[in-house]
Amino acid sequence: MSAEDDIKRIKEELAKIKHNKSTEHYIGHLKARLSKLKEKSTSKKTGGGSFAVKKMGDATAALVGFPSVGKSTLLNALTSAESRTAGYEFTTLKPIPGMLEYNKTKIQLIDAPGIIEGASEGRGGGRQILSAVRNADLLIILLDPRKNRLEIVRQELYDSGVRLDQSPPDVLVKKTVKGGLVVESTVKQELSMDTIRGVLKEFGYVNAQVLLRQRLSVDELVDALSDNRVYVPSLVVYNKVDKLSEKELKNLKKQHPKALFISAKNESGVGELVRAVWEKLDFKRIYLKKPGRDPDYDEPLIMRGLATVQDVIKELGKDFESARVWGSSVKHQGITVSLKHELNDEDVVTLS
Repeated sequence: MSAEDDIKRIKEELAKIKHNKSTEHYIGHLKARLSKLKEKSTSKKTGGGSFAVKKMGDATAALVGFPSVGKSTLLNALTSAESRTAGYEFTTLKPIPGMLEYNKTKIQLIDAPGIIEGASEGRGGGRQILSAVRNADLLIILLDPRKNRLEIVRQELYDSGVRLDQSPPDVLVKKTVKGGLVVESTVKQELSMDTIRGVLKEFGYVNAQVLLRQRLSVDELVDALSDNRVYVPSLVVYNKVDKLSEKELKNLKKQHPKALFISAKNESGVGELVRAVWEKLDFKRIYLKKPGRDPDYDEPLIMRGLATVQDVIKELGKDFESARVWGSSVKHQGITVSLKHELNDEDVVTLS
């Protein structure tokens, strides 16, 4: 029996099983087995040419969606790229990059070829496309409001190992030479210890020290042990809203209050989208100031997420022992801070 046949069989079996305490252990075994089979199958079938795009700029955002939702039109509206557009599907046959400059940052945008249902299983070159967008720092799910395929896109991303708007499970696993499986948890687990050990054994762990630092579902435990999981923030964007009536648009906004609504063709709502992309990427512009001189406001150091003074020093590749900071992260301007001090956007830093 081939890996594809095994995958199909396990999926069918999982669909039939009722989820309860008595079936928990077996479900864990099946889901762990399914994850391993998918990883093995995907690694063997990503041939046919690479869709990899070299990352450039301060961050990368990929446009993902079905064919003909307006990804190329949006890329052209936001950047100087020339992504081909037409009134038929599959116009974009390979990822096309462009560069968006905003708030002194450079954001690489990638127009990925359209995916279809079954992409995670290889339909329509889906494995190559999904592999290319896995490395993005942000996924922009672009949708046609007349053909709302949001859940299909999310499912295809999920089945390819992409976890949207989630953090990696807080699980530590350290292999040991002997001693069996020693599992400890800092919180009460709903999963039985037999289920946890069963999943660990399915992934080949016989001797290991395991620390669980959050309550886990079977899926989260499988994710923590799998090699192909990536965790990426996302934005949901409905394009072509100029084709909707006021009532249709109002209902769509009510159904998807966290989504953005644009017309790439008319460039309506595009400014709001750019701001949302920038905020979602969690940029921090750090202005460096040499002692006795004005800050360099023209070329800030661009950081993302939590950024400490130590991170700035590491980015610069030099040795400094002290820092003074001006900005919203300190109560008293120009105060000397520790190297562990967390910086905010547009803070000014003097290192010495």
